[in-house]
Parts: sequence; structure tokens; C-alpha cells
Amino acid sequence: MRTLLIDIGLTGILATAIIWFQLQPSDSIALDIRLDDGTSMPLSAEAIVLFWSVDVKASHRDIQLIQRFHQAHPDIQTVFIHENSQSDASLREFLINLGVYSIPAYNTAWPEQIPTTILLNDSSRIDFNHSPHYSKLMEFFEVEY
Repeated sequence: MRTLLIDIGLTGILATAIIWFQLQPSDSIALDIRLDDGTSMPLSAEAIVLFWSVDVKASHRDIQLIQRFHQAHPDIQTVFIHENSQSDASLREFLINLGVYSIPAYNTAWPEQIPTTILLNDSSRIDFNHSPHYSKLMEFFEVEY
């Protein structure tokens, strides 16, 4: 019985630590977004920037979530940033298979954790080192369904 209680206690402490770590705000990443030809990509006043990787399944879900949000609110710019590890053609094909018709973009800085989502709304900015909920996107951009 004692070992069961110890296991439950340690599991609770570990779960709390993981949740606490995930909810910590990440350091702000400098946004210097470029297209494959090196030209700068300007951001609108309202934008969602997602750093993603083909190898990270959670970023695939985030791409689809942000795409659904963008379909409901097309005035909010979405930018999907990836590493230079794959060709643009294969990345475009991958995005199209997820239902996203977007030009792959690059950034000079890369976050420690993938996926990382940055929400921009005029002078407000939130950096997430975890997946944002659809309701959080609606709240931040002050939009409804």
C-alpha cells in the first residue's frame, strides 16, 4: 500500500511539473520572415505565425487548427515557418495534403520547441510553446464563430 501511495504522489508531482513547464511563456523569437528566394515577407497587423516541422505530429494538428481558423477569419494572416531541411516542392505538397495552400516561409531564428505559435494583434503579441486552443485564438483576435 505504501509503495502505491508513493507512486501516486510521484506521478502527481511529475504531471504537475510537466503542465507547469508547458504553460510557461516562451522567450520572444525575433521575426525576420523570408521566402525561399530571400525576399522579406511582411506581416499584417493581425497574424498567426507557426513554427512547424514535418517530423513533429503536433505541428500537423496545429497547421490544421490554424487553417480552420483562417477559413473562418480570412482577414487574419497565417504564416507557416519551417526549417530549410526540405525542398519547397515537398513542403508545398505536404501542406496541400493537409489542406493548406500557403507558401513555405523561413525565419532567421528558430525556437527551442516545435510547434511554437506566435499571435500578433496590433501591438499585442503572445508566444506559445504549446498548441493554442481555438477559443484562445478567438479571444486574442476578438472574433466570433
